[in-house]
Amino acid sequence: METGRRIDYVLVRCAGNGPTLRLAGCRRIFDRPAAGVWAGDHFGVLADLVPIEEHAVPGS
Repeated sequence: METGRRIDYVLVRCAGNGPTLRLAGCRRIFDRPAAGVWAGDHFGVLADLVPIEEHAVPGS
């Protein structure tokens, strides 16, 4: 895989005043075969999301 290529998007639903979750980290998963078998026809993305404190949400 070429470095820097987009592999997927992580979409987060927003409340009326902006996002309620923050991306703490993400990584590619299922990018190697297990026992010679691939999990699917594309890699996965695992995103770690954490709540944004209410006072930190813009406009609240």
